[in-house]
Amino acid sequence: MRIFLLFFTIFITACKDKSTFQHFFADNQWNYKDSLKFEFENLDNQIPYQIQLKANFTEDFKYTNLYIKFRMIDPENQETESITNFVLTEPNGKWLIPKKWNDYHADFTLNEAVKFDKKGKYQFWITQYLREDVIEGIKNLELEIIKK
Repeated sequence: MRIFLLFFTIFITACKDKSTFQHFFADNQWNYKDSLKFEFENLDNQIPYQIQLKANFTEDFKYTNLYIKFRMIDPENQETESITNFVLTEPNGKWLIPKKWNDYHADFTLNEAVKFDKKGKYQFWITQYLREDVIEGIKNLELEIIKK
């Protein structure tokens, strides 16, 4: 019983250092019109955080890159926006990211060290930014806010 309690305490403590949100795409398709919204509150304004984006792809993903528009809105409605290109395959289609089971898994750093200076709710919006309205072969996205 003591081992279980110790493990449970370590697990709970480790989870406090990271907040995670996930979105699974119906039919493994992401429409340009479907922006993903994630909200975080009560972030410690004294320490920096790393913002990570994780994604799983199927063999049906036929693009070399994934372009995303990332928008952050702070509690005072001030916006920060960036467009980021993540290279996933070589021009010949060979994957540059590891395969786990039947899918390809990628971890992207959106921001290495950001401070959330204002108290309140932060909104994060992620939009696919390719030249096509619908991209196929993307299973899910996960946004992590990790204490540094």
